[in-house]
Amino acid sequence: MNSYERREKHGVPRYSGRIAMRVVLREGMRDEYHVSIKLPNGDRETVVVGAPAHMRIAIDSPQAYDDAARAALAFAEHDGLDVAEHAEFDESSYVIRRIKR
Repeated sequence: MNSYERREKHGVPRYSGRIAMRVVLREGMRDEYHVSIKLPNGDRETVVVGAPAHMRIAIDSPQAYDDAARAALAFAEHDGLDVAEHAEFDESSYVIRRIKR
């Protein structure tokens, strides 16, 4: 299994504070990211984030996965998941990391 196939099947890991995420790109008629969010207390949620209509970067680039993870955290918080207590922030939004701290 090559790295692209592995990414398609298992997703790409992303982290924010104590939150772990897996981002999977589903390409098709509607390109979208399925982001599985796991909080340290065991709460989980999967959020579907559509790919932006006017992307300046490739939809399978590391930055696109970061952007999808950031959007998923915002949507999950709006839906009532206690993201703010566990996420890492900077002055403008959630901080998304590609490796666990």
